[in-house]
Amino acid sequence: VDSDDFPSLSNFNRNKVAAWGSKQVPTHQPTTECTEIAGVLTALNKQLLIMTETNT
Repeated sequence: VDSDDFPSLSNFNRNKVAAWGSKQVPTHQPTTECTEIAGVLTALNKQLLIMTETNT
């Protein structure tokens, strides 16, 4: 995937990495991170399905 196609996603990832690297993460944080990432992936999968169905 070209990062230029998803500027907000690449910025999102960069911000997460910076945040994780710059501070100690509370124990509850990983669950929240996984939930957010799962939500993003679900949304992207739905978009891909819609795009695929439209093209066929």
